Amino acid sequence: MIQKYWLTAILVGTTLSIPVIASSQHSLSLTLAQRPTVSRTVQNGDWQITLTNAKSLGRKVNYGGISYEAVGIWTTTTVTVRNTTSQRQSEESGRAFLYGAQFVDTQGNSHGVEHVVGDSRVSGKPYSSGESRTYTIMFDTPNRVQMSYLGLSGSYLGF
Repeated sequence: MIQKYWLTAILVGTTLSIPVIASSQHSLSLTLAQRPTVSRTVQNGDWQITLTNAKSLGRKVNYGGISYEAVGIWTTTTVTVRNTTSQRQSEESGRAFLYGAQFVDTQGNSHGVEHVVGDSRVSGKPYSSGESRTYTIMFDTPNRVQMSYLGLSGSYLGF
């Protein structure tokens, strides 16, 4: 006997109803990948990280006089990292966790960091208390991907 059911799921604040047809000889199994709770700004120890931009740039890009060529296309995210302590902090401690970021696209595929690009005028200098710096994180991704979120040390950044 064939029966029709309506499956209702709540996905990131949206209710989605899907018609499902199943027979008594087959069981229905459905797994929905859930997007974690995301925010534009997270606190990571002594550092506040804010996602300011995410975009696809194409196969070749230039940053600071250096040319980068991707296998697919460059998809970049721009983040601002702020020292939230009253102490000076090393530059490396302010950007080290960016290298472990994961760009997760809307299909659930994860892409690792290829390059992290910052302002060369402050390269090698410690962060002052309250100082913010902007970094571009570069990911080599297939064409036409869209960001679902940016995974960063157990936190999730998104729009």
